[in-house]
Amino acid sequence: MIKKMLVILAVIAIVSCERNDLCIDPGTPGVVTVFYNGISQQRQAVDSLVVLSRNGDTVIAPVRTDSLVIPLPVQGNEVKMIFQYQHGNLRNPDTIRFRFTPELQFISKACGFKTVYTDFNAALVPDNDNWIQSVQPVQTRIDNDSIKHLAIYY
Repeated sequence: MIKKMLVILAVIAIVSCERNDLCIDPGTPGVVTVFYNGISQQRQAVDSLVVLSRNGDTVIAPVRTDSLVIPLPVQGNEVKMIFQYQHGNLRNPDTIRFRFTPELQFISKACGFKTVYTDFNAALVPDNDNWIQSVQPVQTRIDNDSIKHLAIYY
C-alpha cells in the first residue's frame, strides 16, 4: 500500500511540473572548431593538440581530434588562446585571438541565463614558426554547440 502511494505521489509530482521547472537548455555555448588539411582542404585530425589560456592554464588536454569546442569567457570581449601542436619533444605553440561581444540571454526560470556571443571574430597571431596556416570564422553569432563556428587550416 505504501509503495502504491509513493508511486502515485511521484507521478503527480512529475505531471504537475511546468515547462519552466525543468532545464533542458545546454547552457552557454563554446566555439565549435574544425581542423582542415591546408593543402587538400579536407577535414583532418591534429595529433596531440593542447589548448592553453594565455596564462598557461590547460583549456583542452592533449587530444587527437579534427574538431573541438572551445569555451569563451563570459566577461570581457577578447581572449587569446594558445594552440600547441605536440610531436614527441617538439612543441609548436600558435596563438589565436578571439574577439566577441557577450550577451546575457534569459532562458527560463529553471535554467536562468546563458551567454551568447555576437560579433565573433578570430585571427591568427603571426610568429616565426606558425603550424596553423589560416583561421577562418564561419559564424559571427555563437548561440549553440551544434554548428561550426571556426575553421582552422594547417
